[in-house]
Amino acid sequence: MIHVPGRFDAPVPRLIDALGARGHSVVESESPTGGPGATLLLARPVDWMRLGVWFGSWHVARGARILVLSRMGVHPDARAESLRELWRLEEYARVSLIPTLVLRLAPLIGESSPFWSRLKSRPRLGPFARSLVMPVLERDVVEVMHHALSQSGTWEGWFDIAGPEARTLAEWSELAGGPPAGVPAGSAPEPAWEPPLEEVAEQRLAESELWQRRFGLRAGDVAKWAEEQAR
Repeated sequence: MIHVPGRFDAPVPRLIDALGARGHSVVESESPTGGPGATLLLARPVDWMRLGVWFGSWHVARGARILVLSRMGVHPDARAESLRELWRLEEYARVSLIPTLVLRLAPLIGESSPFWSRLKSRPRLGPFARSLVMPVLERDVVEVMHHALSQSGTWEGWFDIAGPEARTLAEWSELAGGPPAGVPAGSAPEPAWEPPLEEVAEQRLAESELWQRRFGLRAGDVAKWAEEQAR
């Protein structure tokens, strides 16, 4: 059972909905119920005032565990305050003595993902154009979470959930293509970046083989997916 103690920033709500569609029980609660396998999901924003209180009951719950949905680029000295906060959350969970799994997500790619939609709008990227990014298919992230929650075994460690290919943001934008036929560039409202560009700029290359090996999955080819969408 997945326990969601509050409202989180995107893309977490979409991922939670997808897990519910896969048959996972999701409850809006900060207290462990449902027996072994109860999972407290944590992400941004963080309710620091209440977090310690929540952990009190999770410490004594048999088989309880924590899943932190973080982002690539987290670091105690990151420029983006959001990444510094996620680093503190990761550390807080890891030292809690409650089994903790951390998934650091790269930008998510899907037909309706804000990141892909923004790339398709041919935005002005300015100094971010050369930022190297390893986006991952959103369906792969759902599959990782599904496997982690369903499989028995050790619940620990942190993994960069990134796709297999690195390109600059400008190259991904070129691959995404322009607006639909008949729609002039710039005529439609531009979606917000997810994650914000200031976070994208702080991402580094990751070893995507690690999470694939850990969860027994194979990452989808984002470039191939994009070509299929363009047909």
